[in-house]
Amino acid sequence: MISRGSRIKSNLKFLLFGIGCGVMLSSCWTTEGNSKGSSLDVSKTKKIDSIAVVRAVHFVPDTLVNNRLALRDFNSIVQGMPQSKNQNAVEKLRESPVFVFVNQDTTSYLLAYQYEGTTSYAFDCFEIGYTKDLEQTKEILKVDEMFFVLGSGLKLGLSLVELIKIKGNRYDQEGNQITYRIDDYRQSPFLKRYNMPAYFLTCTLTDNVITKIKFGFEQP
Repeated sequence: MISRGSRIKSNLKFLLFGIGCGVMLSSCWTTEGNSKGSSLDVSKTKKIDSIAVVRAVHFVPDTLVNNRLALRDFNSIVQGMPQSKNQNAVEKLRESPVFVFVNQDTTSYLLAYQYEGTTSYAFDCFEIGYTKDLEQTKEILKVDEMFFVLGSGLKLGLSLVELIKIKGNRYDQEGNQITYRIDDYRQSPFLKRYNMPAYFLTCTLTDNVITKIKFGFEQP
């Protein structure tokens, strides 16, 4: 006959064994769970977050240069660069007549496009680039500006990564050119406001660095 003391010892051993197994199982489950959690947080979440940040950038069309010249705004040329009223448009330098401006140290240029049939000095498109890449012309106006920059902060010399941070990743690429477009007139209050069929912003890159920017409206 088993004594009462023996039964207590037996039950105690069984209880301790059960507790030990439970602790071991709990430890194993926790370790495995933490391991998987860490793997997800470190390797995947950062990637997802970085993609989300880029996709969150909504493309907003630029219309200003140096917060002075504005697309299709006659008054901006009067207020921003009044001396240009005596400047003549240059023919055959581009597909449309252009006014040519250069910065203080003549290292970069700004072309202001004048489409046929539009209001004088209400420019439809702007182009910014380095003067070393511009054909020689006598009709140049030097302005008191260190550099040319768009309203969004976009300018020559920025990297591809910086471009995408500013304008987003919804673009088309052809060779070394990246183009953002708005061409759905029916769904675009922006195009309706200017009564123009399409807007574009094209950046030319050399070694992933912006060397030319052209933006504005397409000819009707």
